[in-house]
Amino acid sequence: MGKDFFVDLPIYHVLNKSIAGYQIFNNEEEFCRFKELMIYYFLDDSGVSYSKYLEQPKEIKTGILNTNKKNQVLVNIIAYCLMPTHFHMILEEKSEAGISKFTNRVLSGYSHYFNNVHQRRGPLW
Repeated sequence: MGKDFFVDLPIYHVLNKSIAGYQIFNNEEEFCRFKELMIYYFLDDSGVSYSKYLEQPKEIKTGILNTNKKNQVLVNIIAYCLMPTHFHMILEEKSEAGISKFTNRVLSGYSHYFNNVHQRRGPLW
């Protein structure tokens, strides 16, 4: 079984740890922010900025993501587990390089948020 065996399977276990065991989820708000980022970035382009998306009530957020028909779904989130120092996700890739785009956007967005809130600099992952 060579590398090609895994390329044909669209479902992957993705995990990432914080730098040096740093606690990256300290409260419910931080867990919720990461989940919001996962919901927002599963599409290639939601058609609205993340800051505008956050300002909307839950019902409108769902509508924003559902009404933009030109959107391409990057991943299907099958399961996830958020732990204080790391996370696990089971993702189904729905478009080319979808998992890479999705994880890059989520991790970058959360790093910016976390560093801003905790007044820190540097990489988080």
